[in-house]
Formats: sequence, structure tokens, C-alpha cells
Amino acid sequence: GSCHSDEQIFRKKRPRRAVSLWWIKRNSCRGAYEKHCRVSRDEMVSLLQKTWGLFHPSLADTGPTILKEARVMGVPCVVSHDCGAKQYVIQGKSGFVTEPNNIEQFEQAVLELVASKERNIAMGAFDQERCREALSDRVMVDKITHIYNNLLSE
Repeated sequence: GSCHSDEQIFRKKRPRRAVSLWWIKRNSCRGAYEKHCRVSRDEMVSLLQKTWGLFHPSLADTGPTILKEARVMGVPCVVSHDCGAKQYVIQGKSGFVTEPNNIEQFEQAVLELVASKERNIAMGAFDQERCREALSDRVMVDKITHIYNNLLSE
């Protein structure tokens, strides 16, 4: 999910309850979050442009595209050590990497990430250019082409 909060929360000094959580899944949803489940590519970009952070506690996602997209767009992230693509999150600088299944540690990381607008913006910008270069279309096409050529040569 991602924690979305607009700038008005700070300008109007609204209480923290003005922050809303969006749980987004690709294929299915259950319960009260169903209306927030499926979003188009354009809607996802719009959400990432407004979000304060991406929170991805996955234990099995080996290369979450959303994490890569978030870092390229300057969004700080909180992930677990078992999450793939955690190399794009620098501990305490562009987000936090927590122990798997440690809910308290994950919760503390989320609260720290959204505690200060200025720090949040700085964390999002930290290492963003390296992420943009590492995940550029040129680099990604070269990597995929290399993998594909290796498969064909076996």
C-alpha cells in the first residue's frame, strides 16, 4: 500500500487522521478496500506523485515494479529485508528496510517516514538519480536483451 496525504494537511495543520491508506493489489481484493484495488497505470502514476511513501512489507515479491517506480519518482519506501529490489532503499536515507514480520519495527519506520514533510521530501530525493540511471529504459532493455539472448543460446 501507499500512504497518501496532500499538502493541505500541513498547510491547515489537520490532525494525523487526515492521512489515508490505499491498499492496491493487481488481481484481487477483499473487504472494505475493494474500491481502491484496481487502478490504471495513469492512476498509479498520479498516486505516486502525491504519496508520502510506499510501504511494501512483502515476504515473497522478488522484484516489485512498484518499488522501483516509487524510487525513480522520488518516493521514499519502507520494505522488509525479504522484499526484492530493496537495493534501491538506503536505510534511513531514502526509506527503511525492516525485519520480516516485525510489525512494531515496520510501524515505527512508517511513522518516522511521515513525521516531517521536509525530511520526507529529502528522503525521496536521496539517491533518486542513481535509481533513475539504474532503472532507465536503456539499462532495462539491455538487461532484458542480455537475459533473453542467454536463454536462446542454451
